[in-house]
Amino acid sequence: MHAVGDGLDPNLKQAEVQPHPVNQSKTFTAFIPFILTQGADHGATDTYVTYPQDPTRGWFDPDWGSDDIIIFKHDINVPPAPVDYVFAQVQLVDFKGAEVKFDPNITVDVAGAKFSITLTYAKFNGAPQIPFDVTVVYSPTAESIARIDDANKKAKDTYTDQLTAAKEKLQYDTLRERLKKSSNVSKRPYNDLREEERNVISRALVQKLYGKSAGVGWESADYHVASEMIRYFFDIDAMLYFVAPDWWRPRTQKLVTPRNASGQYQPTIYVEPATSSHVIMVGGQYKIVPGHRPYYLITEETTPAPLGSSLGWLIQLDGDAHRNAFLNSPWVKAVLPIRPGKERDAITFLRRPEVADTDGLDEDYPFDPKKDPAEYRGKKIKEVLLIIADKIAEEYEASLKPVKIDPSLPNSKLALPTETVFAKGFDPLEGGIAFDKGAFEVFSEWTEVLPTDQVVATEYSLVGL
Repeated sequence: MHAVGDGLDPNLKQAEVQPHPVNQSKTFTAFIPFILTQGADHGATDTYVTYPQDPTRGWFDPDWGSDDIIIFKHDINVPPAPVDYVFAQVQLVDFKGAEVKFDPNITVDVAGAKFSITLTYAKFNGAPQIPFDVTVVYSPTAESIARIDDANKKAKDTYTDQLTAAKEKLQYDTLRERLKKSSNVSKRPYNDLREEERNVISRALVQKLYGKSAGVGWESADYHVASEMIRYFFDIDAMLYFVAPDWWRPRTQKLVTPRNASGQYQPTIYVEPATSSHVIMVGGQYKIVPGHRPYYLITEETTPAPLGSSLGWLIQLDGDAHRNAFLNSPWVKAVLPIRPGKERDAITFLRRPEVADTDGLDEDYPFDPKKDPAEYRGKKIKEVLLIIADKIAEEYEASLKPVKIDPSLPNSKLALPTETVFAKGFDPLEGGIAFDKGAFEVFSEWTEVLPTDQVVATEYSLVGL
């Protein structure tokens, strides 16, 4: 979640950062005095240059008598620095046209608030001193900068704390509202949910039977072709499926922490940072492993958590118990009927290498003399499957041929074997019950007469029949 204070709370403003103070400059007038240390130039009329034996002295060589020597190096005090400032450097020296030259390397004494200037040429023209303007620079003290930095840090820290609190409040207020709404989500109709699940399973079966895993490498036209080909062999609309509600091993799901950078929550659960082996981190996300129960997210306004939360399941709020089991099941059993008359073709199709292949089909059939027909003896599994397929196809063909409703009548009406009914009431079976009749033949029938004023409990038994 990315937000600033004024976007969360109009009264929460960003901290005002105080800038560091800038340097200040000041110009003042200073003087170079005429100080004679040797010679007779008391009127300051000679022209002086640097003394060869001492660069801090000025020298004039007269025509007669001793040399005139004056002081060339002078210390100049600067005005007091402003509060929280200190003298830093000399920026400009201007002798205003006076006959003076000086060494540009001016020595600055910050602690003493002064600087030293050394002349290299000077002509006082009888004046006791030479005025000049000096511009000096004052810089903020380290202490004043530190105070401002500390104040800015405190202001930023305060704003950060307030912003964090505002974000958390918004986050939890949003979550509370989401929980309230999600807890009242209406369940969708049962038939709609089951139809969705059938579509998901059908799509997976089409992909599997077509020989492509999860649609890898499929072209756009493949889906239509595959669907039509699969429907030619199998009755997809008549598919049966069973979902394994394996609560003990739910699918691993991604969970988020309360302070996750994405700011997204699961609808009803979250997990704290890993404190045991039940929670692991993968790719920056916390994941639960089988057996761990995440925490419920509830408020005083929400209804109890939907079925599945306590099992660590991924839940669908508008679904039902079957949908939640479907979402978390590690496997689903699907029974896909083969279309009548397509049994052999379907078996041939399934034996393709890219579909189910022939693994195990060439093994010997485990014949059981007590349960299996004698014709299964000594056969391979694939041979037994073909025998069964032929019997199913034979019965299907027979079911399509009309038969006489009453064989004793030469002009009896005809009906399909599966649609034959007794139109004249009870018709006793000769010889009683028979379990080895052929296809479409009645093997058992009886009549029970009950009094009209009461119900009589009757126990049915086949013993002795």
